[in-house]
Amino acid sequence: MHLDYSDILERAGQPTYYGQYGVPRYRDFDPKTFGVFANHVAKLRVQCQSCGREFCVASVYDKTRSLLELPAIEGARDPWDAIGSFHYGEPPVHHCTGDDIASLPLEVVEFWKREGLTSWVRDPAYEVALPTLARKVEAG
Repeated sequence: MHLDYSDILERAGQPTYYGQYGVPRYRDFDPKTFGVFANHVAKLRVQCQSCGREFCVASVYDKTRSLLELPAIEGARDPWDAIGSFHYGEPPVHHCTGDDIASLPLEVVEFWKREGLTSWVRDPAYEVALPTLARKVEAG
C-alpha cells in the first residue's frame, strides 16, 4: 500500500496524475521527472478493483530493474512487452478497501522511451486500451 498523501491533496486539490509510489504530481506529465535510470515511462489509466475509481499514474521501467528482471522474450518489441510491465500495483491511497489491492490497468495514455542520454521520444504505437486486463467494477 502506498503512503497517504491526503494532507497534500486537501491543500493542493486533485493532481494531474500520480507518480511512482502514489505520489501526487501537479505538473504536466514529463518522462524527465523519473530520473537518469528510467528508459521507458508510461502514463497509465488504472482502476481500483474495489470501488472502480480511476487514476492517471506513471509506470517506470528503468535500467536497474531491467538487470533484475527475466530476460526478454524472443520477438518482444521492447522490455515492457517481454515482462508485461504495464503495471502500477496498488492505486494511490483513496481510503477504500482497494488501497492494498493491485489496480487494474485500463489504458496506456502516453508512452515514452529514452533515446540517448537526455532525449525522450513519445511512441503512440504503445498508447492503447488494455481491455483484456481491465474489468469495470460494479458500483455497490
